[in-house]
Amino acid sequence: MTPTLPGRWQTRVALLWTIGLALTALYTWLFGLLDVGWRSPAFWSLVILLGYVTVFGLAWDILYDFLQGFRWDGDWPLSFHFACGILEGLLVFALFRLDLLPGLTFHDGDGWRFLVHYGSVFWCTYWWVYGPMRVLMPRWRFRGGELV
Repeated sequence: MTPTLPGRWQTRVALLWTIGLALTALYTWLFGLLDVGWRSPAFWSLVILLGYVTVFGLAWDILYDFLQGFRWDGDWPLSFHFACGILEGLLVFALFRLDLLPGLTFHDGDGWRFLVHYGSVFWCTYWWVYGPMRVLMPRWRFRGGELV
């Protein structure tokens, strides 16, 4: 079944704010951001980036849904999904690097942190959708990706 737009949105939000949030908490600890305290903007930087990835992804999904209509089977191949994840990451990184994301300021070392954080969140959610989610939630596929 081809995912519907609400299905894409529901799946994206659910995965980013479960798997993605767990990885974000892990990287907050690994990158030493817990040491700066929760009142510091640096402490929240990865969570804010996850929020931006979610918001930009929801907007991209509108374009993806439109473009799917031009394919003969209306489906979105794995390679397209992977390429779109890379494009989304490049867009958010470029905006972050140029300090165009309100609430965030790019500092030395943030480039590799972004790469590790975004890369692992994307890879884990990508892997989950095309692996365990299809086995553990078979009805998800037949509801157009809708969870609710």
